[in-house]
Amino acid sequence: WTENRTSTSTYLLNVFSNNTMTDTSKGAVFNLSRADDKEYLNRHLSSLKHLNITTTVIGNRGAILIAHALEENSTVRKLTLEWNQIKNAGAVALAKSLHCNTTLQTLNLGDNHTGCQGTSALARALEDNATIETLSLRSNNVQVQGATALGRALSAPNTRLESLDLQSNKIEDRGAMAIAQPLASKNLTLRELNLGGNRIGYRGAVALAQSLRTNCTVTVLDLSFNDVGE
Repeated sequence: WTENRTSTSTYLLNVFSNNTMTDTSKGAVFNLSRADDKEYLNRHLSSLKHLNITTTVIGNRGAILIAHALEENSTVRKLTLEWNQIKNAGAVALAKSLHCNTTLQTLNLGDNHTGCQGTSALARALEDNATIETLSLRSNNVQVQGATALGRALSAPNTRLESLDLQSNKIEDRGAMAIAQPLASKNLTLRELNLGGNRIGYRGAVALAQSLRTNCTVTVLDLSFNDVGE
């Protein structure tokens, strides 16, 4: 990955498939598998607002490295980790960092493999975290268990989540109902909810519709590519 400065306070890390990063300002190179990467990454994240690592293979190792850095970081506002083959262990590590990180606002884990366990860990972290506003878990095999955990997170008094993307996760009716429940009463923050392509049928659609009768904050609800009937 190469580092490109975009301003005095923000730069992007562009990652290549060999998981090496070239710091063009210092002529340094490091690899994610090296033992001293954490110290190097911590030093660079201290002036970073948006870390964008998309469409590479950092996997759990890279996700864990980034998670450890986030535990001490107070500058990064947006983290994009799409298409990185991050699985349960990587998601669990990122979730752990959210229990102590108080600056990250956007987390994009789209098109990874966090699964039920990783998603549940992230959901538990959201119950404590008061800064995450946008979360994308599209195409992560969240399923009913993960959706149920996210439903509990939406009920937590600390949550500040405004946008949740769960497209293509097989959450089905039970998952949709678990998310609909807090929207009917306890949640006052969520504005955008994407549940497209989740095998949601009539029961799930009705639960969501009923929740919107009393919900005053949701303005965008995407149920495309489901079987909700007419």
